[in-house]
Amino acid sequence: MSSWSFARRIFSAFLALTILFAAIAAVAGFSLRSLALNHRSLVEREGKQVEQCWKLNRLQDQRVSALRGFLISKNRDFLKAERRIDAEFDRILGSMLSTFEGDPTVSPLLQQIGSYEADYAGFIRRAVNDPARATWILETLVRPRRLDLERSLGRLDEVLQGRLDAGNAAFMNGGLRAIRALGALAAAELVLLLGLGWLLYRTVREEQRTLAHFKEARDTLEGAERRAAFLAQTGKIVTESSEPKAALPRVAQLAVEWLSTACLIELTDGSGLLQPSAIAIAHTPREPLLRSLHRDLPQGLGSLFATSQILQSGRPILTPLVQEARLLGLGIRTFMAVPLRARNRVLGVLLLFKTDSEKAYDELSMQFTLELSHQIALAIDNARLLQQAEEGLKMREELLSIVAHDLKNPLTSIRMNGEMLLRQGEPGTSRIARLIHDSIAEMEQLIHDLLELTKIESGRIILDRRPHDAEELVSSCLKVLGPQAEARNIELIKEVRPGECIADCDRSRVVQVLSNLVGNAIKFTEKGGRVRIEAQATGEGIRFSVIDNGPGIPTDELPHVFDRYWQARRTTGSAGLGLSIARGIIEAHGGRVWVESALHIGSRFFFTLPEARKQVQPKVA
Repeated sequence: MSSWSFARRIFSAFLALTILFAAIAAVAGFSLRSLALNHRSLVEREGKQVEQCWKLNRLQDQRVSALRGFLISKNRDFLKAERRIDAEFDRILGSMLSTFEGDPTVSPLLQQIGSYEADYAGFIRRAVNDPARATWILETLVRPRRLDLERSLGRLDEVLQGRLDAGNAAFMNGGLRAIRALGALAAAELVLLLGLGWLLYRTVREEQRTLAHFKEARDTLEGAERRAAFLAQTGKIVTESSEPKAALPRVAQLAVEWLSTACLIELTDGSGLLQPSAIAIAHTPREPLLRSLHRDLPQGLGSLFATSQILQSGRPILTPLVQEARLLGLGIRTFMAVPLRARNRVLGVLLLFKTDSEKAYDELSMQFTLELSHQIALAIDNARLLQQAEEGLKMREELLSIVAHDLKNPLTSIRMNGEMLLRQGEPGTSRIARLIHDSIAEMEQLIHDLLELTKIESGRIILDRRPHDAEELVSSCLKVLGPQAEARNIELIKEVRPGECIADCDRSRVVQVLSNLVGNAIKFTEKGGRVRIEAQATGEGIRFSVIDNGPGIPTDELPHVFDRYWQARRTTGSAGLGLSIARGIIEAHGGRVWVESALHIGSRFFFTLPEARKQVQPKVA
């Protein structure tokens, strides 16, 4: 699971919890509102009753004062006032009895107060109606009842006040619990919010690191692609050039465009000393100075970097930050020099350097430059090997020409003497003369084959290509080899229709190839055997086949059939160059030649020639 997906899930959970917390907060708020309404109702009800209780206490005090005033002054107004107070007392007490009816705590108290108040009122009326005994009644009856009534009123006040205080406490506790719950919810949500923020922060950091790694990988990949493109371009330049040394200035210019401020390529001369071969310098303000130094110094700019030491040690040099004052004065900040090595030989040195504030070279730059140097060294070494091979071929061709020319005169002289001996017809010398004549013919054929093979291998074979009927080519071959086949009682079968297959070829060369293949088939097929020659048009062109029922060729020797001198290893009397010459002739035509064989069954030789675009009319016998 990715960090962003995980963060989205946590955020969804956070939203769900937030909604849940909001619902809980709404329920808590509703409960708090309900509690507040209940408390308000309780305060209004209980407070009113407490106020009624306080009124009863005041009325009781007023009644006592009115009674005292009447007893002292005997004024009937005090008595009337006491009766009004008594009536008000009864009214309030009755209202409270109806309010707290059924209340197990308050209702008995109110009933007790009512009883005390009835006794109290009765005792006062007795005292008023019996003035003689009023003092005794007041002291003995009224006073205890008044005290009982006051105590009951005080207890009622305590009960009602206690209920009011309990309601207030319950309201306060409920409010505090609701506030605590809301505070806990807020704290939990804050913690979740902080957790989400931390998670988002970590996710962003991870994404930033991922993006940084991706950018680094992308830059690395792009750099690798650029380096590969650069190597491909330089490889194409040095490999397609007939003379790699002539392509070195272009390689140096490419290196300047891709890698450095300047590039210097030095190669060893015949004495093993380094000589500048190519230099390229970017267009910077320091270019005139660098070119002037390269022109004026005996060994060019390479002498400033001790490239001769690399030639001796064969080790590359990497200097990320230049410290030498002489190089710093030229603005050179970083450089590297690598040997041009091929086949354990140092052929030269490749030097790259940068000036001013360009990025310093590192190990990756060194590895890349080593690949470039290997590519350059390989091309130069291959060019040298090719030059040596061409010189060797030329020397061999010249040697063969000289030998053939020098042998021609003595061989001609020997052949003429042999022919003279044959014409004399002396019995003792005719047989020797015939052997001399045959040996001279074989030597002349060998010389001809060597010269022919040399021309083919050097690519100097000349072809007179024209459209030719395959049937006519095969017929020309069989006309020459027919007597040889008849002498061995071998049947020659030609399966080629006139005018069906037209090849674009050199007639004499193709007849030479056919003669070689058919001649070999006749030579190695037992007497009474047969050799079949076919030609047919295929997707590759015109395919010729020479098929025999001879002894066949071992499987391990098939890959070497067309090698030089292979025939000589199998039999005597031949140099084994015929099949090599045949392959060279066919390949010079743009075709190919191959063989299939099985022991005790026979061999099948094939070769192809390009098909001519224009048909020619077959010869009419």
